[in-house]
Amino acid sequence: MKFRQWQISGISKQKFKFALLLNTSGLQHLTNSNTKTKQAFPPPIRRAINRAFALLENIDLEFKRILEKRREYRDIEIPKGIDATELNVDILESMLRDRFPEANRSDSEENYSELLENLTALSVQTVADFDTILKGKYAATMEEERTQLSIVDPETGYIGSSEERHRAGVYFTHVGLARVALAHHFGDEAILNVINKS
Repeated sequence: MKFRQWQISGISKQKFKFALLLNTSGLQHLTNSNTKTKQAFPPPIRRAINRAFALLENIDLEFKRILEKRREYRDIEIPKGIDATELNVDILESMLRDRFPEANRSDSEENYSELLENLTALSVQTVADFDTILKGKYAATMEEERTQLSIVDPETGYIGSSEERHRAGVYFTHVGLARVALAHHFGDEAILNVINKS
């Protein structure tokens, strides 16, 4: 199962907000700023609507708290992490940012959840396991990056995900670089099998 950057119980924040919007649009219509419309509802209905809005306000506050806790975790807990710590998407993002050039990072194309699934399938489960691979295969990984950048498609004049990235001198994303390191460690066939299963 593929996930994007932010999740709660497997539901993306965007999908949750959209579902919430659909469920509340009727309430918003019923309680517009027209005082006469509001007065058209009997008091028990108005109270029920007000309770529903209070619940929505609480949900919004909880989302904000969750995001703040995640920021604290990224900024404070991850740097303190010990080698035996199990990998998760936040730790993966932090490790790849520390290990690889920032220019390679993509705001829209990094799928840390899928990479975590790949690592689990390869029995790479701790910070120490993954860090050993990244350090050991760093030179080979960056050499592969340079090799890919030197290949030019005769039709487009570049190869890669976009002309803009090619002009910036980057080919792989951070997740892509991690997979290259894994391929150098485990072999191409093992990585392709794991990626095709995810």
